[in-house]
Amino acid sequence: GGAEKGSARAERGEQHRERQRRRRKQERERERESGVKRMRISSTSARVKVPGGSSALRRGGAGGGGGLVGHQQLLTSRQARSRSWRVLDPCFAQAEGTLERRGEDERKRRSSTAPVEVSLRAGESLLHVSEYMLDDKGHFITVSVLAETRGGGYSAGRTVRVSSNHPGHLIFHWGVVKSKSKSQSWYLPTKRSESVLPAGTRNYKKRALQSPFSKTVGHDDVEQQILIELKDGEKYENLNFVLKDTIENKWYNELHSESNFRIPLTTKAISHVQESLSSSSSSSSSSRKRLQSWEVPEIPENLCGIWAYIKWEFAGCPERSTQDADREFQEGIREMKFYLQEGYTLEELWKVANGEVKLRDFYSSVDLEAQAESTSSVSPPLPPPPPPMGPSVDIPEQLLGIQAYILWEQAGKPDGADFGEEARALIEEKVQRGWTLGQVEKDLKEPKSARESSAPPPPSTPSPPTPTPSPPPLAAKPESKAKGQAKKPRPNRKEPMFIPEALLGLQAYILWEHAGKPDGADFSAQAREEIERLVSEKNMSLEQIEGLLKKDPSPKDSRKKKKSSASPAKQEKVDQVRDQQAAEVAVPVPPESKSYNPLKWIKPEAKQVGGSSVPNLVREAVESEKSKESPLSELIEAATLDSSSEGNVTWMRVYPMGNSCNLLAVVRDENENDESGSYVLTLTTDLPNKVELHWGILKQGKRRSKWTLPESSLWPSKTKECEDGISVDTAFGQYRSPPKVPLQQVSIRVPSESDEIFGVSFVVKSLDATQWWKDGGHSNYVVPFPNQNRPTGDDNLQDALVDEIVDRENQDQWTLMHRFNACAELIRGVMDGNFYGGDRGKGFSTLYIWLRYSSMRQLTWQRNYNTQPRILSGAQENLTLQLTRSFREASDCGSAQQWARMCMSCVGKGGSNGQKIRDDILHIMHRHKIKEVKGTWMEEWHQKLHNNTTPDDVPICEAYIGFLENGGNGDVYWRVLSDAGITRERLESFDRPIVCEPEDFPDKREGLISDFRDYLRVLKSVHSGTDLQTAASACNSVINQNNDLKSKLGYVLSQAGMNSSDPESARAFIQCAVDARAILHDTGAFNSTQDDGRQARDCLYLDAALESQIRASAESVAGSLRTDSSGWVNAAKLVEPLMQNLCLSTGDNSELCYCLQAWQNLPTHHHGSISKEDALLVSSVVDRMKRAVGDLSDKMTAELQPVAHSIGTRTDCDRWTVELFTEEVVRGGPAFSVSLVLSMLEPSLRSLAELGCWQIISPAMEPTLTARNVYRSEQLYSCMNLSFSQPCVLVCDRVTGEEEIPENCVAVLTRDSPDMLSHIAVRARNEKVLLATCHDEIEFERIKS
Repeated sequence: GGAEKGSARAERGEQHRERQRRRRKQERERERESGVKRMRISSTSARVKVPGGSSALRRGGAGGGGGLVGHQQLLTSRQARSRSWRVLDPCFAQAEGTLERRGEDERKRRSSTAPVEVSLRAGESLLHVSEYMLDDKGHFITVSVLAETRGGGYSAGRTVRVSSNHPGHLIFHWGVVKSKSKSQSWYLPTKRSESVLPAGTRNYKKRALQSPFSKTVGHDDVEQQILIELKDGEKYENLNFVLKDTIENKWYNELHSESNFRIPLTTKAISHVQESLSSSSSSSSSSRKRLQSWEVPEIPENLCGIWAYIKWEFAGCPERSTQDADREFQEGIREMKFYLQEGYTLEELWKVANGEVKLRDFYSSVDLEAQAESTSSVSPPLPPPPPPMGPSVDIPEQLLGIQAYILWEQAGKPDGADFGEEARALIEEKVQRGWTLGQVEKDLKEPKSARESSAPPPPSTPSPPTPTPSPPPLAAKPESKAKGQAKKPRPNRKEPMFIPEALLGLQAYILWEHAGKPDGADFSAQAREEIERLVSEKNMSLEQIEGLLKKDPSPKDSRKKKKSSASPAKQEKVDQVRDQQAAEVAVPVPPESKSYNPLKWIKPEAKQVGGSSVPNLVREAVESEKSKESPLSELIEAATLDSSSEGNVTWMRVYPMGNSCNLLAVVRDENENDESGSYVLTLTTDLPNKVELHWGILKQGKRRSKWTLPESSLWPSKTKECEDGISVDTAFGQYRSPPKVPLQQVSIRVPSESDEIFGVSFVVKSLDATQWWKDGGHSNYVVPFPNQNRPTGDDNLQDALVDEIVDRENQDQWTLMHRFNACAELIRGVMDGNFYGGDRGKGFSTLYIWLRYSSMRQLTWQRNYNTQPRILSGAQENLTLQLTRSFREASDCGSAQQWARMCMSCVGKGGSNGQKIRDDILHIMHRHKIKEVKGTWMEEWHQKLHNNTTPDDVPICEAYIGFLENGGNGDVYWRVLSDAGITRERLESFDRPIVCEPEDFPDKREGLISDFRDYLRVLKSVHSGTDLQTAASACNSVINQNNDLKSKLGYVLSQAGMNSSDPESARAFIQCAVDARAILHDTGAFNSTQDDGRQARDCLYLDAALESQIRASAESVAGSLRTDSSGWVNAAKLVEPLMQNLCLSTGDNSELCYCLQAWQNLPTHHHGSISKEDALLVSSVVDRMKRAVGDLSDKMTAELQPVAHSIGTRTDCDRWTVELFTEEVVRGGPAFSVSLVLSMLEPSLRSLAELGCWQIISPAMEPTLTARNVYRSEQLYSCMNLSFSQPCVLVCDRVTGEEEIPENCVAVLTRDSPDMLSHIAVRARNEKVLLATCHDEIEFERIKS
């Protein structure tokens, strides 16, 4: 039975093959009958064969178009770029076609000489042919553009024919770009008058068209094809498309540029392609003269920074670690040196830097020249030059024997084999690459296990990186030798890549471990292939691969040991390698910008006019109502006069009601006129229709926004209780003395002894409840009563803006979206002068306190409400744009600009990526087939993102990336979260809690890491406006307009996060960052109105990000500064850039700018030698700076701390955040960096100037202090919590700056020198306690004794 079934199966197979042969024969017959021409284009020639056509070349043809019609025409090809050809008709200049072949097909079965077949029907001409490789398996796609010939030209229609040998089910995802389109957005030609679409074409979300391919018959190398007819093809500049394999769920785009496929359609676009290929190919590299290494000119520092920036921009502005940024900066320098050595000039590189030539075009031209120079079409572009072969190396016999023994051992110890030649060749190759014989010997003598775990640092000069990915070299697999075989293996002389044995062993060990540790298995060949693949496809260096292998532990070990894969000794060695590599290429610093005149940076302070910085809002309202002859004008004027004189009006407000109507709210204190004592709220409106008041009582407490049913004794006439049980409705009555227009009025009387009543909350509605009037359109009106608008407790601040903030914070439903919308409303009130008598600076500082509490997670981010990500990002964008407009409008008030800018640092910029947060997490899960299963970490985070995304999601994403990169190490996950201030309790407190541990997917780890890095960029674009890379990416258009700015930012981006302790490196970094800030400031980037202020907003975020980087770098280097008499120069070099940074950030900066000018006028001392007179002069300027910084701190404390205390205590913030709020603001700002450096500078200056031994940090309240006791302590920390019964003086050897001052202590004397803005210095100045440093050890010991 089995034999019969097999025979039947074979017969059916033969029948199927016979049907296929008949089908192919019929297809060829139909082609001959219809006169279809098949065009075969190869890399050397192309011919069109027509039945009965002559073999001679003749002019003319059917239709007279002169194109590829009706004749046998020989088309010559010119090699234009790597695997790209240009096909021209030598007989007719106007009949030109282009053929582009792209992809790494030289390593595949489809060689460069394989013909490309294009079928032409009668009357058709070929305009363009492109062939693209889809993957490394030999799958390609061919696209041809055809047009009919009409009277010497081409018709407007275009036929696009697409064919592929891909076996999967392909979808053609496409659209066209109109010729005059500025946005380059896709247009979908779906009308019948525009196109004839393939069967099954569908409109995909109104963004693209998706057309399925159809199977082909009779073509051996074509599996499927598609035909699109565009009737108005000449109107479209190009056709853009990508491909999707629905079986594998995989998308294909152009491998060379990783962008959409783009096919030219118009004759102009096709000509442009031809010209670019022609011009590229015409510039032959043979005209370039290769230079020796000593002939290469020095690269300008500015060019290095610009080149680093445009390479980062060309890569898509990716998120980079500090090490990656520095490595790419150095690789850019090596790349430019390589181009100069190849014969390119500095002028050509400057054209790229200036934007005259795009980097992509430059790389393309480099590829073309490299291909034109090469005799083989399969050579990779721009191969790194091989190291020059020097004279033969005298290798000791002992070393040669060790290397030969290792090779013999690796080959399986074959009997009688001689590895002497291979050992000599290998050692000579290492020496040529920069190894010393001592290093080679040390590496060979190292035990095998040690060689596997750590690679020796080869000091060879790294080869210049190729700008575009090139295929890995073809490595011959080592021949397997049977044991006992005497024939020695032949080394592969064609292998251009040198891989250290230790690195090869480490990769082989990891592969062996992943394979289950099979006994006797050899993975050396697979290890070499894997390393070569990473170098070629991922464009990774050997150092990167080594770091990756040492960083990634095996999954089993990571789960068992839960620790880093690298031992401390190994990690130390890796750090040494990195330091050595960094030292090989010195990072050039862009030259300093011109000296800035600090007096131009002085910001104006609004002058007080009549006790107010802006006109009084009520007075404006009165004048406005008078000019309009409002019916309420007399009442508003009377209430205004009453409130300004000794009248009984304690509070008033005019609310707009729309249609030129208003509502006047007045609170009067009638305690003197009324024996019982009461407050009367009177509401008057000029609305034309009858209305009633819907109101309730607000009681004292922290949740004052909660309505309470008023007692019946408080009800006016015509009042009735509502069904909700917390409010009543009162009808407005006729005003007793009606003017020309009838007015409606209602009064509510509240006894003054009702201390529990805070105020009244209300809305106005029509009698039929069809119309409602609210404050601002969506909030309840709130009227506080006098002397009752403070909460219970020790907060005695009376502040209308604080009351507004607290009332909104205590609402039942509250999220970040509500907070941002409320803040945007209050900003308008601050700009209109509704608070603090029009003091905008004070208003914005209060809003900053509110937003800072929010960013510190002290205020709730979600309460009884869910917000979609797109709505939250919209609220963020609205708030940040409002702050940007306010910054621009407050140009006459420096303090308002300072606090508005600081408000922005507390809020992410939002924008259009909000919906991507919601969508992309689902795409990632579906792409990697991660099921939405309840009870898993991924699903819990997914639900949180969908319902209420917050800034917490940024560190959560970073933590999961770290978890994956460390092989599923949960300790890394929790460490990253802890560093961001997120605890397990916080994760579990979310409305959609995250309670599960993250899960690892070893088989999907690499793809997940890549996808989540992209997702992290989306999260940061919404929630992290001050991230440097995100901010710089958003300001590309501004940066590209200024080469100086581009150079500075290129350097800053490459060095950001390193926080070097070397004073020279830190100073160079800080100066570049300050120069970038100054350029943004001087060019007016913050005042741009382009794109509704979005460009100015992005520049403000970039400015804040640069300030943050400056502060981090200064604090890092301050600890390494010397304080002796010879070490003051390094500290002095940091003073100017840090003072410039402080001047740019401070609103009231006039004194700071004068201090900076005084410092710039000092004589320069570069070698530490300074006279006593000069030291005195420098000391005087330093003293002036210290006073200015101290005054700035004191002013900020007096302005912020009372408001911070009021908001913090009334919104249940942690006590420590309330008490230390202003101190943390000061210490986190640019003034703290200046204070640190000055504190390191002063001791050496005092010694050089021979000044007295005492330095006063905080002066005492009185010139003479009275203290009954003097106490001595080794450390202030040990006695700071004591409470002395009588005034005393403390003499302490050690004061760190973080201590408290004990109770009843009037003075602290110490040998230490805490900075002006340290915790103890701020407390001492606030409490008027003497804090002094003694620099004379003898004097200090005398006091102690």
